[in-house]
Amino acid sequence: MKRKTGWVLGVFFTAWAALISAGVAFQKTDDEKQNGLTDVFDLSPAENIFYVKHINGIPSLRSFSENTQKDEEITSLPADRLITDIDVSPDGSAVAFISIREGDVIETGNIRTEVYILNLSSGRRELLLEGNQAASSLQFSKDGTSLYYIGLASERANLDIFRYNLADRTKKRLTALNSYSMSSLHVRSDGTSAFILMQDESVDMFQGKASVYTVSLDGKSVLKPYTKPATHLEVTGYAFHEQNGDMAYQAVANEETTGIFEYELFRYNNQMKQRQALTSFGTYAGSPVFHPSGKTIYFMTDPNFGNGEADYHLFKMDRDGSNKQEIALPE
Repeated sequence: MKRKTGWVLGVFFTAWAALISAGVAFQKTDDEKQNGLTDVFDLSPAENIFYVKHINGIPSLRSFSENTQKDEEITSLPADRLITDIDVSPDGSAVAFISIREGDVIETGNIRTEVYILNLSSGRRELLLEGNQAASSLQFSKDGTSLYYIGLASERANLDIFRYNLADRTKKRLTALNSYSMSSLHVRSDGTSAFILMQDESVDMFQGKASVYTVSLDGKSVLKPYTKPATHLEVTGYAFHEQNGDMAYQAVANEETTGIFEYELFRYNNQMKQRQALTSFGTYAGSPVFHPSGKTIYFMTDPNFGNGEADYHLFKMDRDGSNKQEIALPE
């Protein structure tokens, strides 16, 4: 159903991107605490929308049903924390999420990551990982027994893909890429390979553009480009649906501008090898998530993009970009 969240450039940029994604770039006073919807969300197999909202500065992980209009808080964290990623288990029984402490990058230059799993029946929340591990881009395995994530491969801030076994609480490194720009993980259901968003690391990090690659998880770490960089603008986030082969991705729509970039969503299918514009909001559309059927794409817009505090709105549309509808989440 996923993947989302923008590019990263090493540990510092991982945290920076997370803070920007959550609408917070610096430590805020109590009067300035973030309120309202963030762009962090996922869909459950039962089609509930799991999303993150700040209420009086408190990050609240919530569940909303479009059918019944029922909205409830699943869990919350202290006001100095940010929830930067969530993933719902394949059977809908649990949700995993990542938290970082607001201000860590500015104050210490480090990221103190916490990875939790929450049992939705019992409400029990368990801490799985903590410390300077820079975990990002969580994904449950198809059988729900493991969690895949991007994490630190060394103290030198190199990133690789890991698998965390929920039964014996062990982790295993699956790639040896030692990347400085890896993000947006999507592991194929058979666990043999994964999609990742990476820059061309053969050039200067400030000149390379990010594209979607595939990487084998057999220990050989064979890396191949999935899209054609020559025919695509820089990709900054994506979601992939295995069954229909569609990729919905975010890219800059006005790359040549001297003003504020406009981020829009596009569709790409590797068989057609052509892109199709899906949105034209003229500001910001991103964080695509596929409905389990693959027929619908959920995404966020921010009409206030580039003008201060984010003002996120949740939308859905058919996979060809038609029938756009805003989903009215409770105030």
